[in-house]
Amino acid sequence: MADFLVEKFSLFSFFRCVLCICIFAFFCVKAKAQEDNPHHNVDLTAALTSGDTWQLEASYHWLPVPYVGIGSGIGFWKQFSSACVPSGKYWKVNEDYQELSDLYFHPSILLISPTIIKKEDFSVHMTAETGLIMNIPYDKACIDICKDEYYIPYEQKYISNKRGNWCFYDIRVGIAIKIDPLMITVGYIFSNLDVFAMRRNMKYDNTLLGYFYPKAEKIHGSYVTISFAF
Repeated sequence: MADFLVEKFSLFSFFRCVLCICIFAFFCVKAKAQEDNPHHNVDLTAALTSGDTWQLEASYHWLPVPYVGIGSGIGFWKQFSSACVPSGKYWKVNEDYQELSDLYFHPSILLISPTIIKKEDFSVHMTAETGLIMNIPYDKACIDICKDEYYIPYEQKYISNKRGNWCFYDIRVGIAIKIDPLMITVGYIFSNLDVFAMRRNMKYDNTLLGYFYPKAEKIHGSYVTISFAF
């Protein structure tokens, strides 16, 4: 029951954030800022997070009105380290499968503020983006089967799973420097992405792999985006 309430609260917070962004967008559009804004953004984003992951994403946003974009992206995240190695008597997860990764689809709403600072060669803006991280709902792990406690494998078996949470939200807030037609954004990421979600329900030798992984927590991070507007 407590987990259900926490999940509902998280969803409520997400939709409340979307509502606030929509209100912000309304005032940005109303302000309309007599600026010449392009209607298309192509972005490349790189990020590092507290979940020990790096992310790389390519995306596109269409701006039907100034400062508000609707779009999506395709990305990939991967752990760069993992201290959690499920193992049992004479078995363990293969080294190549200890650091998790996944492809994801990322529909999102992008906001770009009116100009905050204007110089001859560049301008400064605030940006905000919120969206969904939709992972591929499937994962596979390789199990090394060993003869003794030295874990030297003599056989391998594969286990897989399609059950688990695969959809998460994220929020990005940043400061952008615009040098037409390029814009470079540096900012902060907040997300409820659980990198172990699809592994938690896997089982081998009557042992649930989820017992070896930490409890899901919100993750934080930083990102850099290079955008081309046209």
